Amino acid sequence: MMNKFGSNVRVFRTTDTPERALSGEAVAVLGYGHLGRTAAMNLRDSGVKVRIGNQGDDYAERARAEGFEVVPLAAASADDIVFVLLPDEVIPEVFEREIASDEKR
Repeated sequence: MMNKFGSNVRVFRTTDTPERALSGEAVAVLGYGHLGRTAAMNLRDSGVKVRIGNQGDDYAERARAEGFEVVPLAAASADDIVFVLLPDEVIPEVFEREIASDEKR
């Protein structure tokens, strides 16, 4: 398939992925705002066990009410696969302090 710029485009479909590819993986979604909630629900609907990394706020309460385990950002960032879906303006500080820090473990 070609895109509008004349480059080849590869389209991946469900049949292109190994069945249960994320089975056994620890998956975390950091942030439960608009993007985080959507990603977490889609992953869960696909059979993936997801936990939410979030600060203790209304978003965390919503995640719990919707059936997710909610843990501190640093704890969730130690999972096998981590989606960082926090607001852009806080990512640099949070990444340095809670995601990349050796002290979190």
